[in-house]
Amino acid sequence: MGGLAATIKGFRWTQWLLLGCFLLATFLTAFTIYRTVGHARSFRHHRNEPIRAWMTVGYVAHTYHVPAAVLYNALGLPGDRFDKRPLKVIAREQHKSMDEIRVEMEEAIVQAGSPYMSPTPTRRGPPPRAPVHAPSEPQKGATP
Repeated sequence: MGGLAATIKGFRWTQWLLLGCFLLATFLTAFTIYRTVGHARSFRHHRNEPIRAWMTVGYVAHTYHVPAAVLYNALGLPGDRFDKRPLKVIAREQHKSMDEIRVEMEEAIVQAGSPYMSPTPTRRGPPPRAPVHAPSEPQKGATP
């Protein structure tokens, strides 16, 4: 038998306990590193994430880098308290559709000057079609 196998075979219970604790700490460290790398890789996907019904006002404010008070003000809510309700609940209580809430928040984000929101709010539906033009005559002197 090799030297390592003979050494491990002769361990007392305290040494086994110490080895078990070391292996557990190693596993937990590797697991934490794995999760951290996964979060870091998915972090870039949070930029320009469309506003959805499950989100809270605080989450949207954090995602678009605007003060939460700006969004609370846009929705007509008091900005002095932290509201954990999802946007769909806020929409239902204000008797508005989720699309109305989304537009109000997008306008407030644009007005706040967030670098993560385009100046035009997102629109629903298919993209507009380009007009179809008849082929034009080539200009004189132009190469075909």
